[in-house]
Amino acid sequence: MDRYFRLTGMLVVVVALTSGLASGQTSSSRTEKERAMEVLQAFQDGDLTQLLASMNTHWAPPEDPEERDARWRKALPSMIEEFGDGQVVSMMMEQPHVMKFVTERTDGPTLAYTFEFESDPPHRIVQMGVDTDAGGRGPGLPPLGLTDDASIDALDNAVGPWIDRLADNGMFSGAVLIAVDGQSVYSGAWGKASLAWDVDNQVDTRFDLGSINKSFTQIAIAQLAEAGKLSLDDHIIDLLPEYPNEDAARQITIRHLLKHTSGLGDIFTDEFFNSSRALFRQPRNFFPLFADEPLTRTPGEKREYSNAGYMVLGAIIAEVSGMPYGEYVTENIFKPAGMTGAGFFSHDEPVPNVAVGYTRMGPDGRSDALRSNLFMLPIKGNSAGSAQASVVDMLRFDNAVREYKLLSPASTMWYFGGDEPGPDAPTQDDLERSRAETGIAGGGPGVSAVMESNGRLTVIVLSNFDPPVAEKMGQELYRSLKRVVGGA
Repeated sequence: MDRYFRLTGMLVVVVALTSGLASGQTSSSRTEKERAMEVLQAFQDGDLTQLLASMNTHWAPPEDPEERDARWRKALPSMIEEFGDGQVVSMMMEQPHVMKFVTERTDGPTLAYTFEFESDPPHRIVQMGVDTDAGGRGPGLPPLGLTDDASIDALDNAVGPWIDRLADNGMFSGAVLIAVDGQSVYSGAWGKASLAWDVDNQVDTRFDLGSINKSFTQIAIAQLAEAGKLSLDDHIIDLLPEYPNEDAARQITIRHLLKHTSGLGDIFTDEFFNSSRALFRQPRNFFPLFADEPLTRTPGEKREYSNAGYMVLGAIIAEVSGMPYGEYVTENIFKPAGMTGAGFFSHDEPVPNVAVGYTRMGPDGRSDALRSNLFMLPIKGNSAGSAQASVVDMLRFDNAVREYKLLSPASTMWYFGGDEPGPDAPTQDDLERSRAETGIAGGGPGVSAVMESNGRLTVIVLSNFDPPVAEKMGQELYRSLKRVVGGA
């Protein structure tokens, strides 16, 4: 996985997350964009004094301004030298109040700047990350070679050979779909769904989605909220009275869980890796891995990516709906969206047309040898990740969301990062097909998946190889094709 620098009050290095959710423009996102752009412009200009002044204007105030100023003055010169200068080529929101800008330089790597903002006005910046070579072509990923005056009819001649080269070099195995206005204009598949049985990937092959299906969990919560069965302000204790940690359950709300601000940790602990995967088939099965652990932070204090939080959401969905999580999603999301190939298939059961994940990650680090990821991931998809779907299914999902088949227009706008539904929310008659810009991705050993879309152009890349191959391919295709697809 890529690494990035995170700049808050100090400079640290952390592992980049592999999932995200983008949004359309709201009043808060416009304010956030303006703040980020001013800081980014000062950063690109390379004037330390100007940059410090801009950051002090747009950053949330610290407890100790002098200490923060000293840390910034120490860290920023080297960051300006290494990362400064460049041209912004794309912008998206990965989560509500989390915005990503991708920049390119002729003499250096493509960079992604991720800004995180206060959830409440005045929406000041709380941290900035610089992801080295994220969102760009990356090492060994050749340029697409699609000229600005190309047409959609030229996709076969440009995209196919480009992906052929990646597949021939052992970099990609999977499927790709490109759509305009919700209709597929290009699709193809490369590599093997099963090396053991010499089965080729097909366009309808189902791939592990990784954390993309956190989006299904978010939609399920919104559906239940629309039905009056829960509220974002409900605490865990209100909906899961038997949750193992009563103190945490009284503090954490559904909103905290959705926004990754619950203070819950991760599920991929030593206990998980030392246990039989057969033990973990439903969200509740994961509770012993984290429920009794102390909260990492006070709920609502800070965003920290949490698979555990989404396991709790899955258990809440099951409890409130009276259906197992996977069954609820199948009946209320997959079927209405027409996702006939999507499902939650167990890895220990023979299921046709589901790609085996292949990874180069092992107990001793990376190697050249491919191995199955069977013993590295949960045995079955859940509310935090690893449902399976084809690129065709994912296009149908994107269309269903944008055409308000899964949520009301107000809740759809909220899903895309807008304000929560209220009395002045738009009705069905107020909106056409949603053009909110989204970028959702998932990754893990043998799992790499991305969908980039703005309603006009949709790019879906699903791979049964390690990340970040699908995300890098998807972003390169999306960035290049936006110049070709008019109005995108």
